[in-house]
Amino acid sequence: MIITNAKLGYSIPDESWGDKNIISPELVSKVDAYCRFLGTKIFVTKNGGTQGFHKADWHWKGMAVDFIPEILIQKRMTLFDCYIAAMRFKLGGVGVYAHWKYNGEITGGLHFDVRPEAHTATWFGVLINGKQEYIAANLENFRKYGIA
Repeated sequence: MIITNAKLGYSIPDESWGDKNIISPELVSKVDAYCRFLGTKIFVTKNGGTQGFHKADWHWKGMAVDFIPEILIQKRMTLFDCYIAAMRFKLGGVGVYAHWKYNGEITGGLHFDVRPEAHTATWFGVLINGKQEYIAANLENFRKYGIA
């Protein structure tokens, strides 16, 4: 699924985002601003919209999306730079995933959410012994896993 800057700017996201009736307008606005800032489209991951993975998460509330920016696929920007850019947009949560794939190729990707927090929650999802684990999103870990 491709969301272009214009689609985000002028309409509700399409069916790959999930239930369009519950998607947060604030989330759409922030994703749109991010896309416009970087000049990129995004590809929403499978179950990355309102479908989510756990019924208690922000996805099911329409307040989160997982995606791969097209600029990562095109190798025009690093995942680290995409993360740094995301921090400009006062999101409730930003997750970084270095092991996500697009068409079988490792590209990395991001999670954005608009949870009602006073600060931005950040994390780094990595594969450890084949299992996804969550560690601190910091320069030391980004260097350890090769994204900075």
